[in-house]
Amino acid sequence: MHGQRWITPTMTARDWQDAIDQHWGYLLAARGLDAAPVYVGEFGTPSVADLSLHDAHGGSQGAWFSALVAYLQRNPSVGWAYWPVNGTRPGERDRRHARAEPYGLLSADWAHLAHPQVWEVLRTLEK
Repeated sequence: MHGQRWITPTMTARDWQDAIDQHWGYLLAARGLDAAPVYVGEFGTPSVADLSLHDAHGGSQGAWFSALVAYLQRNPSVGWAYWPVNGTRPGERDRRHARAEPYGLLSADWAHLAHPQVWEVLRTLEK
């Protein structure tokens, strides 16, 4: 999110979704030789607070995540993958004692959902 120069702190959800349309969303309406599949990979949000899911402040993680989820809900033909599923940070030798992955869907013990509200939001994207 933050590495893209076209994302600014003052963007509203509508601004962000208009930017998606400008950068790649137009492919969804393309037909014939201009048609292409669209797949959004490796998007996520920290599994530690509700503000990571929903936040009205422009440019915040929650505002960005909410805008993307709303866009994907309106465009069910877009494929997507959530990052990450794992409950601990990659590269650790011993997963049982590894540090928790703040973006992970699973808890550090890999046995439970870290933040069930994230899962509930993602379920709204099922086709």
